[in-house]
Amino acid sequence: MGGGRLKIWADTAVVPPVTWISGKAAEVGVAIEDVDDFVKCNSGSIRDRSNALVIASSNK
Repeated sequence: MGGGRLKIWADTAVVPPVTWISGKAAEVGVAIEDVDDFVKCNSGSIRDRSNALVIASSNK
């Protein structure tokens, strides 16, 4: 959770730019897994490196 690392998968052919709200990952077709060095969670928001997905954390 706070300050942890997340791994994000998003099929850019299917998933449009979306916002992560209240843990509704399944509703936007996004899978998130703890502990990976793919992206770091900083300041409550992260982006995948293809910029297809924007995630804003609400668990500050």
